[in-house]
Amino acid sequence: MNVRDDDDAPPAQPVLSVAAGPAVTEGTAASFTISADPEAASAVEVRYTVAQSGIFVSSGDRGSRTVSLSGGSVTVTVATDDDSADEPDGSVTVTLDAGTGYSVGSPGSATVNVRDDDDAPPAQPGGGGPGGGGAPSLGPGGPSASDPGTAESADAPAGFVDVDASSVHAASVEALFAAGVTAGCGTEPLRFCPDRAVSRAEMASFLVRALDLGQT
Repeated sequence: MNVRDDDDAPPAQPVLSVAAGPAVTEGTAASFTISADPEAASAVEVRYTVAQSGIFVSSGDRGSRTVSLSGGSVTVTVATDDDSADEPDGSVTVTLDAGTGYSVGSPGSATVNVRDDDDAPPAQPGGGGPGGGGAPSLGPGGPSASDPGTAESADAPAGFVDVDASSVHAASVEALFAAGVTAGCGTEPLRFCPDRAVSRAEMASFLVRALDLGQT
């Protein structure tokens, strides 16, 4: 005697994939769509991991997460922080993790780019060395003899009249002078010009002296 089974076959297990939404500006949530094929016949708890490149997602929104999926798809969002710091652009990535009642297909990971919207800070004045400060008037060949007001003098005495002795940078400025890295921006009286910007040529001269690279 033959016996026939009269039960329906179990529904096919859905295969999940994830797709990224459009790029966002910091402060706007990044969105991701998790899709099931075939559709989930009943609610499935989907496990996924949130990661970032940059510093746009707070720690509470990163790491392992879960979402309930019923039917064909579900959308998840990841909040991004709108701070006031200028920083490189970054991204947010959602990666599907293995779980019960589904399998992970392709793509199993998706990334949304995040744009920073903060202005770069203004250029800092000075910067003639580790302690800050102005630069001598130098070209690639050395001091400018045509401008007595800015030419260096290797014999100039220590004690810049325009460097506040109470400044946290005063000792560093004097150390640069003592090491021969800078002789200031002018003499009679000896001046350092701490608020003056430094050109690339001047910085090259500073580095040659500080690192004892020698001049050719």
